[in-house]
Amino acid sequence: MWLHAEVKSLADIPRYYGRTAPERTALISADQRRTFRELDRASNRVAAAILRTRIARSSHIAFLGRIRSNTSSFSSGQTRRPAPCCR
Repeated sequence: MWLHAEVKSLADIPRYYGRTAPERTALISADQRRTFRELDRASNRVAAAILRTRIARSSHIAFLGRIRSNTSSFSSGQTRRPAPCCR
């Protein structure tokens, strides 16, 4: 289904391209432009923040706010949480 074998989920997209094409443009929105490196780092920060709250992997998480370039960081970051068995 995915273009590259290493990409198996939404979270893998910025991770893969952040490593293989870090300076390539990942997002363009009205307020800014982001590279895959920036998107990958932002996604990691979101994932780390969620892990610090100890929210269960099975919990639903929502983003309430205007859709902007940081929405993609949230979407990717929240899917990077490891399964409860792996904490």
